[in-house]
Amino acid sequence: MFTGNHVGRGRRPGRVERPGGCGGLARWLSGTGGGVCSRDPALSFFNSPGDASRRGGFTGEARTASARDRRKRPCLPRMVRFNRSAVTRLLRACMQEESVRDDFFTQYAARPATVYLVGAGPGRPELLTLRAAALLTTAEVVLYDDLAAELVAPPVLTALQRQPQQQQRSPLIENVGKAGTTQTEINRLLLHHAGEQRRSVVRLKSGDPLVYGRLNEEVRFLREHRVAHEVVPGVSSLTAAPAAAGIFLTEKEFSRSFTVLSGHDPEALPYEALGAAQHTLVLFMATRTLGVIARNLLRLGGLSRNTPVAICDTRIGLLWCGSLENAAYDNLLFNHLAPAIIVIGDIAAQAKYQVPD
Repeated sequence: MFTGNHVGRGRRPGRVERPGGCGGLARWLSGTGGGVCSRDPALSFFNSPGDASRRGGFTGEARTASARDRRKRPCLPRMVRFNRSAVTRLLRACMQEESVRDDFFTQYAARPATVYLVGAGPGRPELLTLRAAALLTTAEVVLYDDLAAELVAPPVLTALQRQPQQQQRSPLIENVGKAGTTQTEINRLLLHHAGEQRRSVVRLKSGDPLVYGRLNEEVRFLREHRVAHEVVPGVSSLTAAPAAAGIFLTEKEFSRSFTVLSGHDPEALPYEALGAAQHTLVLFMATRTLGVIARNLLRLGGLSRNTPVAICDTRIGLLWCGSLENAAYDNLLFNHLAPAIIVIGDIAAQAKYQVPD
C-alpha cells in the first residue's frame, strides 16, 4: 500500500483515490508528487530531495475506489527527482497491453527501399527476437535460407501477425538458400527489390548472421550500390545448441575460455596452436569433417584421446557424445547428421540426452 498526497497542485494533504489497473496507476502517478511504500521505506520516491527532507515521507492513505483494487501493489523502486511523464510512459511500457505491442510493431516496422539482414535464430520460432518478428510481419519481400525455412511457414507468420484479418497483402517469400543459388543471384535480387522497386526486404539468415553468416559480402554489395540496409542480430546456435544439450561453454573449473572455428576446410585449422591453448573448441559446419579434425587434433595438436566430444542440436539437444578417439575413427554416422554444433573439451562431458516427454 502506498501513502501519499497530491503535492504541487494546491491540494490539501488527505485521502486520494487511485484508479484501478496498471493504466490507472500510471495516470495516478502522473498527477501526484510521489509516495512512500509502507512495506519498505527505502523504496519511497519523492518529487524532489527537498520534498523528501521536509516531509520525511507523505501523510494520508491512498485508497482505491473498488474492492478489486485493494489488493497489494508491488513496491516501486526509488526515483528521486523523476520526470512524471517519463515515469508514466515507463509504466505503460511494462503493462504488456495490446496497444503497447501495436506501438512496438509500428515503431520497428520495415521501411521501404531498405534491406534488413536479420538473424532468424537457431530455427525455433520462440527464439526469434522481437525486432525480427516485427520485420517479418511488415516486410514486402522475404528472402530466406534453407535453415530458416520453418520461420516463414504460414502458421508461424500468422501467429506473428498483430491483426491477421486486416493484413492487406502477403509478402513475397523466396528461398535463396537452395542448392544452385549463387551469391551473385542473391545480390541481384536484393538490388532489384530494394534498390529498383523500392520495397522493404528482409534477408533472413539462420542463427546470428554475424557468426559465419557470409554477411560481409552482402553488406559490401549494398554499400557499393547505395542501398539502405540494417543488420539485426539473432540468437546464435553457438550457445543455444550446447545449452539444449546441457553444456554451458564457460565454467570456472573446466572451461574458462573457448575458441570458435569453422570446420568447412579442416586442413586450414591451426592444430598445434589449438592443442597448446587448451581452450574448449566449438565447431560450426564440421559434422562431415569431424573425423579429419579429430585425427589432426590427436596427431598434431597433442590432445588426449579421452578428450570429451559432443555434437549438439538446438531442437534435439545432444545428438552424439564420446571421446576424441571415437570421433576420429568411428565417424560413419556423422556423414548423415544435419548441421550441428560440435564441442570438444572437458566441458563436453556435462552433455546429457534429453528424455522424451
